[in-house]
Amino acid sequence: MESAETHSQPDGMGSPYAKVDQENSVDLTDTSLEAISLGCPRLSKFEVLECKKITAKGMWKLTHVLRNTLVDVKISFCKNLSAVSSLQKDST
Repeated sequence: MESAETHSQPDGMGSPYAKVDQENSVDLTDTSLEAISLGCPRLSKFEVLECKKITAKGMWKLTHVLRNTLVDVKISFCKNLSAVSSLQKDST
């Protein structure tokens, strides 16, 4: 990952979130998404831009593991997935 930062949310609850900057990251894969979801169990915001190796299956795993905390997901210009298909239940 290029960068990761921990912040406190303004709601006063002190729940940290990680800012993961993956713009144009050729190294981000479905396995990376799984590692992020397991390593950042209170992640509330996640954004990917121009990632070419992640798929809907990887995004589904990330959102499924973080379903209780993740409230903001942004997906832009990722070759192998669309925002809608990434958040739908995996049929396999």
